[in-house]
Amino acid sequence: MKLYLKKSTIKDTRFFSFIKVKSITIKIDTGNSKISINMKAKKSKLNTCIPIKAEGEIKLEILDNTNIIYTANIKPEIGMHIRKINTPGFKGELYFEILGENSFTYLENMKLQEKGYSTIEDISREENVGNDGFMRRIDYTGNVYYAHNRILQTFRKIETIGNDPVDVIEGWEKRIDNNGKTFYIDHYNRTTHRSYPWSVVGMSIIQERNNSIVQNLHEKMGIPSYTLNKYKISVARKFMIQSSAYKILHYRYNNGSIRIKFVDEIGEDYGGIFREFFYLASKEIAKDKRMVVKEGIVDVNYEYLRNRKYIKPNQYMNTDDVNTLLQMSKTIDDIDPSSTLYNVATFYSDDKNAGTNMLDDRSFFQYVGAFLGLVIAFNQNIAVQFSLSFYENLLKTPKYDLRKIQDPQMQKNLLCLYKSTDNEEIEDMSPQEYVNYTCKEYLYIIKREAYEVIKKGFNNYVGDEFLADISCYELNYMLFGRPSIPINSLLSSVRLVNCSTEDKEVQFLYNILKRKNTKFLKKFFMFVRGTGTFPNNPIGADSMQMYFEKTNADSKMFTATTCIYRLYFSNYESEEEMERYLDLSVLNTEGFHHA
Repeated sequence: MKLYLKKSTIKDTRFFSFIKVKSITIKIDTGNSKISINMKAKKSKLNTCIPIKAEGEIKLEILDNTNIIYTANIKPEIGMHIRKINTPGFKGELYFEILGENSFTYLENMKLQEKGYSTIEDISREENVGNDGFMRRIDYTGNVYYAHNRILQTFRKIETIGNDPVDVIEGWEKRIDNNGKTFYIDHYNRTTHRSYPWSVVGMSIIQERNNSIVQNLHEKMGIPSYTLNKYKISVARKFMIQSSAYKILHYRYNNGSIRIKFVDEIGEDYGGIFREFFYLASKEIAKDKRMVVKEGIVDVNYEYLRNRKYIKPNQYMNTDDVNTLLQMSKTIDDIDPSSTLYNVATFYSDDKNAGTNMLDDRSFFQYVGAFLGLVIAFNQNIAVQFSLSFYENLLKTPKYDLRKIQDPQMQKNLLCLYKSTDNEEIEDMSPQEYVNYTCKEYLYIIKREAYEVIKKGFNNYVGDEFLADISCYELNYMLFGRPSIPINSLLSSVRLVNCSTEDKEVQFLYNILKRKNTKFLKKFFMFVRGTGTFPNNPIGADSMQMYFEKTNADSKMFTATTCIYRLYFSNYESEEEMERYLDLSVLNTEGFHHA
C-alpha cells in the first residue's frame, strides 16, 4: 500500500509572511513507521509518494517549529482523502490518496481512465531472470519486453543491443528521436547528448581539449613536469585527507614536482603511486560527512550545512589558512608527542578514525577545491563523479539551468511547468521565471557557502581563464575518464612480453578477464596502472597500453609495476588456479606491488 500526497499546499497567512517564508513539518505516523516531510508555507505544491504499512488510523500532525498547528486521523482505506486547513496563521489543503497497487500501475490506470478504457490489475509481470542480468517481462497488453537489472533500461528485443555502429559502452544508450535524429543517453549522469563522446572522434576531441588546458597551465603558471626540486608528501592510506591536507593546501608550483610516499611502504614516485594517491583520496572525499552520494553522483551535503552553524563567506575570505591548520602535522611522520600536535598523533593511532579527518568545514572544502585543481594541473584522474552543478561552479561563467539537474523526475516536472501555457503566477513569477529560480536555488544557492570555498581553493591552481571554453560535461569526462570499457577493447591495448596468445596462461588470463565485471576490471586496472580510471584516450593510444609479462618465478601471486604499466605472472596448471591467485592478488593487495 502507498500513500500519495499530491497537489498539497499550506500558506502562511500572517501579516509578515511576505518578508520570510515559513518552513513547516508534516509528520505522518502509520503505526509501523514515522515519516517527517519539510515544506515551505507558500503557493508551491507538494507531491510525494510514501510506501506504508498501516495498523489502524494514520495520524497526521503539522508543526510550526515545535508548535502543533493541525492534527487529523486518516483511515487506511483505498481512495482519496482531503483535509482542509484553516487555523490562525495558516491555510491550505492536503490531498491524500491511498493506493493498493504499485505506482506504475496507478499512473497507467489514470491514463487509461482518461481515454475511457478499463483499468488493469498490474502493469506487467515477471517471467524469468537470466544470468546476463536481463529480466523477461510481459506487459498487460501481452507484449514481451526485457529489463536489465543493473543499467535499469528496457528493451523490446535483446538482439538489438550491441548492434550499434558505434561501440556504445555499458551505461550508455543510443536512441532515435521523432525527427529521425540520433541521440545518446548517459545513464550514469542522467543526461542526453547529440554526439557520442566515447567514439574515436569524441575521445580525440576530449583528449585534445584536456591536453590544451594542461599545456596552457604549464606554460603560463610554470608548472614543473619533472624537476630536481621535490615536494614530498607522506600519506597514510587510512587517512588520505588528514595526512596530506597541510602539504596540498600550501603547495605552490615553484616548490617543484610532487612526490607521493605512502607511509611504511616501498616506493616514492611521480608515476604509479602518484596516480594511486589521487584516485584513492577522491574516494575518501566522497565519504566525508560534508559530502553526499546519491545514485553514484557526489555533491556537497547541503543537509549537513543547513543543520549546522556554517561559517559565512565574509567571515573566512580574509583569514589566513595557516592559522586554521597549525594544529595539523606538516607530514604524517613529523609528529612530536610533547607538542600541541599530540592530539593529531592520538587521532592517527585510533583505527576508528580511519577514513575521517580533523579539518574544519572551511579547510575541508578548500582542500577539495585545491585537490581537484591539482588533478587537472597534473593531468590525473579521480574515482568518483561529482554532480554537474558542482563542476559548473568551477567554470568561469556558470549557468545553472534544467540540463544540470540530474534528478530525472524533478527535471521532468520542472520541464512540464516550464512549457506550461497556464499564465497563473507562482510566487509572483511566471512559470518560466519560477523554474529558472528553482534551478538556481536547487543547484547553487543552497550550497553556495561551500561552493565558493571550493572554487577559491580550485582557483589557486587553475584560474577561471583556463576553463573559459569548456563545459561541465567535458570537465567530468576529463577528471573521471570513461565509466566502463569493452573488455575486447581493453585487451587490444595489451602488449605481451616473453609469451604469446598461444600460451595457455595468456588464454587463461584473457578468458578470466572476459568474465569479470566492470568493478573488478577497475581494480585490475588500478593494480596494473595505479588508477582504476579508464582513460578517455582512443583505444591503442600509448597511454592505454599495458604489458603482460610471463616469468619463471616460483610464486603464483601476480605482481605489477604501476610506473610502467606492467603485470607479471607465472605458470599455472589450470584456469581455475590462475583465477584464484588473480583474485587474491588484485583484491587484497595495495601499494607498490612489485616485490
